[in-house]
Formats: sequence, C-alpha cells, structure tokens
Amino acid sequence: MAVLAEILPVVSRSSRLALELYRVAAESPEVARDFIKISSAINEFALILKQVGTIIKEDDRLPSHEAIESLEDVIEQSQNILTEVKSISSDGGNTQSYTVEARIPESDFARHESITLARLEYLTSHLQALRTTLSVLLQTLYTAQSIMWSKLRPTVSPQQAARAVANERAQLETLILEQQLSILFTYKSHEQAPRPDCRLLMEADSSQSIIALDRKDTPAPVSLHRYQDDYIASLDITPSFESEWLQAVCSITSSQAERLLERWTSLPQFDSRLRDAEREVRKQKAEFQQPSVESDSEEERKYRSKLAGSGTKLSQKHDTLQPLFSDSTTIPVPIPIPIPIPVPELTYGPRAPLSPAASPRTSRNSLPTPANEQYSPTSPRSSISSLPVEAAAAMEAKDEDEDIDLEIPWTLCTRRHYWKHIDAKQVASNTDQLSSLAFIERSSWTEIMASWVCKEAIREAGYKFTQAQKDQKDGRRTKLETCFCIEKPLQFDQVKQLVERTVEIYRKTAPPTPPPQPRRS
Repeated sequence: MAVLAEILPVVSRSSRLALELYRVAAESPEVARDFIKISSAINEFALILKQVGTIIKEDDRLPSHEAIESLEDVIEQSQNILTEVKSISSDGGNTQSYTVEARIPESDFARHESITLARLEYLTSHLQALRTTLSVLLQTLYTAQSIMWSKLRPTVSPQQAARAVANERAQLETLILEQQLSILFTYKSHEQAPRPDCRLLMEADSSQSIIALDRKDTPAPVSLHRYQDDYIASLDITPSFESEWLQAVCSITSSQAERLLERWTSLPQFDSRLRDAEREVRKQKAEFQQPSVESDSEEERKYRSKLAGSGTKLSQKHDTLQPLFSDSTTIPVPIPIPIPIPVPELTYGPRAPLSPAASPRTSRNSLPTPANEQYSPTSPRSSISSLPVEAAAAMEAKDEDEDIDLEIPWTLCTRRHYWKHIDAKQVASNTDQLSSLAFIERSSWTEIMASWVCKEAIREAGYKFTQAQKDQKDGRRTKLETCFCIEKPLQFDQVKQLVERTVEIYRKTAPPTPPPQPRRS
C-alpha cells in the first residue's frame, strides 16, 4: 500500500523539525513560547501518524478506500504546514538582518513579527486539527475491530462483549468531540489572525514580501471541511463562543461515529460476508445434515455461541497495538500457532500450508490432529497410489445403489484450525468454532487426497492448488499418499463435483481390464 511508504519519511521529517524548533527556541527567548508549542504539536502528530500506519500494516483490509484517501490528504496537508514552519523557523531570531538590509522601520518590523507569530499560531492550530483527525481514524479502526469480535460471539458472555464495544464507542465519541472543536478553533484562529500589510515589502523588490503569509500551498481552514460533521460545518462561528460550540458538537458525536464506521472501515463488507456464511451454513445443514431432535432455537443458540473468533483477518493487537480501553472485558485474540509448510512438487498460484497444528483444546483421545501427520516433498520415485481408486470404487457402489453415500474424506483449513469431513458431515476439528470461519478468513484452503481427485479435474474447475505428501495409516503400517491443497475453501457440493469429474476422467483414460486367463488343466 503506497500510503504506508509515505508515513515513515513524514515521521522522520517531523522529528527532525521539532528538534530544530526546540533549538531555535533556546536561542531566541522572544519566540520560545510559540516555537515550543508548534514543536509539541508536530511531535504529537508524528506519534499518532505512526500508530495509524502500524494498525493498517497489521491488517490492510480493515480501512476503507475512503479512509486511505483521507489519510493521504492529512499527510499532504501536514507536509505543507511543515514546509512553512521550516521557513519561519529559519528566520527565527534573525531580526537584525531585516532592519539593516531592507531598511524597514521599527514599527513595520514589529507588525511583521506580530503577523509571523499569529501565522505560526494558526499553523499550530491547523496541525492539531489534523492530529485529532488521525486520532479519530485510529479509534474508528479499533472500534470496528471490537464490533467484529462481538458479532462473532467470542468465548466471553454477551454482556462482556457489549461492554467492550461500548468502551471503544465512548472513546471514539470523545475523540470526535475533540476533533470537531479543534477544527472550529482553527477556523476562529484564521479569522482573528492579522492580515499582512501591503507596506511591508522589500525596498529593493516590491514583488517580494518579507513574509509569505498567504502561500498557495499552505492549507487553509476550508481543507478541513471534509472532516467536519455537516451540521457543525453549517454553524456561524463568528459570534459564537466555546460553550455554544460544545453544546452543538455533543449533539452529533453518536451519529458521526456511526457514519465514520461505515465510511472509514470495512465493517459493512464484513457484515455482508458474515451473513453470506451464515446462510451457507444453514443451507448445508438443511440439505445434508441428519435430522436432529434439537429445536430451531437451540440450534441457533448453539450456532451463534460457536461463531467465536471467526471473521476476517483482524489486526492482532500485539504489545505495540493494544486497545485504547483494555480491561477484563476486552475480547481475547488467539495467538497464532506455528504450522508445518509443505514443499510442493508443482505450484499453481501462491503456496498454502497444510493442516494447522492441533489446538491446545484438543486431545489425542478425542480428535485426530494433523500435527501428528508428517509431510514430505513429492518425489518421482515415491511409491504411492496416485490413481483415484477410492473415488472410482465409491462411484461404482453408488451406481449400483443410489442410497449409499460416497463417504468422501476432505478437510477444510485455516492457518490455525481445521475441520475434517466425511461427505457433508463434520467428523473432527481442533476448534469449537464452526467451519464457516474458513469462508471468512483470507488464507483458507481445502485438502483432498489424490485417491479421490486428480489434477486434471482441479484444473478444469479453475482452482489453484499445491501438492504434497502425507503420511496415512494403513493398518499397522504408514504409507505416503498424495494430498492436493486447493487454495480456496470449498463446500461439499464442490468437492463432490471434483470427485465425480475425476471418476469420469479416470474411466476414459484407464486401460481396459484384461480378460481372465483360462486355467490350464
């Protein structure tokens, strides 16, 4: 993402300029107060900008396209402000040169200095407004994460999840209030600042003003309009005071928070994917699951309670990115488990790891864990059965008796979890979450043994896949079998179609069975 590459140079430039301003303040006591104030504003802006870059780097799907555009705009405005502040600081304390070289009267120079400091105050106010806008963006992303986790019902009570979301929303509304007030102060500061006098010109060249107060590249308050609430932007602030602003801003924080969650995050797309996954799960249950004595309400409660932790690849809040409200109600995030990576013989598209290691909640007695299955790279000399003999046998039995199930074994995987299936029925897993998680997370795949599918059928279906070897128990022995890792979560209908197509290809290409040899008497 291009915007991430811009952040570090801006942070570095801001730090250097802030240090330089502190040094100018130390050498020029008459401007020390103003330079210290702008230095502090620059440091605070750089800190928030770095935090925003960190959370986007953790999960670049969390912010919306509009959020990225807003971030780029804030960076551009801040760069222009830093350029003008740099220009002002280079003249800090250099009053003697102006009065001597330009032969400017003391009264005019005093006015020039007053205008310069007023301009510096406005730039400080504008930069603080940009900083509060970044704070709102950062907290909007945190709040979206919290809402996603709460909708997936983690392993905490609904009351705790709701309390965690409420904490994040409260922080977001507080920052929105601070941001809207800061923008209003910026408008007010710009209106009250004295304008440059046309008499303050260089004697040698009247086309060059002593101080460029109205630089075209310096952002004006109107550039902050896009970050204002519509109602607040319509207010007449000229006769207003802070107390009147506060009352108006407090009335819009909640609605503004909702708008930002919709405009600046991928929460709407997440909700859509979640609804699609829930519909698909209900559809599969209705079509393939055995009748259950559980009532609909019991089934729905069980389903919702097991959706914990499923969702998009959310940004894991590591030590450097903790929620702004962290307490006992904060929703826990699972720690990724290292997983073995296969060495594919042929790769079609990006590589996908095989079944993840078993969850600590599973046991060897209850669930078979893929962590105990060893993988090795495919070798041309491997003695394995790569023909889809089991698929062919199952289809022959199905042709003879339509009531017989195919009993196709396949596994749905994410980086940390797996769900083993026989046909549409789940038979084992290393998590209590539903398999719908695999259809929401970014890196999910499906494993099917080569005794059930062939490469040609997978390619015809347009799937990318990798190939590896997997240890399979055969009585007391263990043998290597080829496993295809299709880099997409599949449903049973899709798996069944692959098996059926594999059998069709196998029947067309398999050599005819030779007739039995007559016995010699």
